[in-house]
Amino acid sequence: MDLSKSEIESFLEELDKKKESVIESTFKAIVEGFNYFIDKLSPKFKIDLVKENESVFIYNSGIKVNPSLFSGGQRTVITLSLIFAIQRIDPAPFYLFDEIDANLDYESRLRLCDLIKNIINNNSIQFIFTTFNKELLECGNEFFMVNFKDKRSFIKSCTKEEANLLIRE
Repeated sequence: MDLSKSEIESFLEELDKKKESVIESTFKAIVEGFNYFIDKLSPKFKIDLVKENESVFIYNSGIKVNPSLFSGGQRTVITLSLIFAIQRIDPAPFYLFDEIDANLDYESRLRLCDLIKNIINNNSIQFIFTTFNKELLECGNEFFMVNFKDKRSFIKSCTKEEANLLIRE
């Protein structure tokens, strides 16, 4: 296997071009999914993901925005939209979220529940999450309660009605 230096360099250039092409097409697919999910979760919230060199930035009306300026609910919507967009490209068998809805208002929680139901119905994906809000119970089909007694946690299966009662307390 006698390859000249120029053949090796040519091969490496070709690999770099293919790598950049795959990165670019993956980013475009993520942006497309991100836009879809952000619209489903918060129809009035219009932002763009823009790739600049090796970094990705958030723009609102053409202006680069520092993510720390967004509310907790807006940051949650952005994060979930990005996770769901990536999930569309390379899905995991399950997702585990802890109080995914903590910073969302009532309407956003309803939209999140509808979106989760849609994702579950169209894929063989499971969502496992904790919540203190009854809206997300609507997209569940298995429920568990966690009790803390004598410095130990106990997990027990429960019905949707029992979960609703527990959340109302």
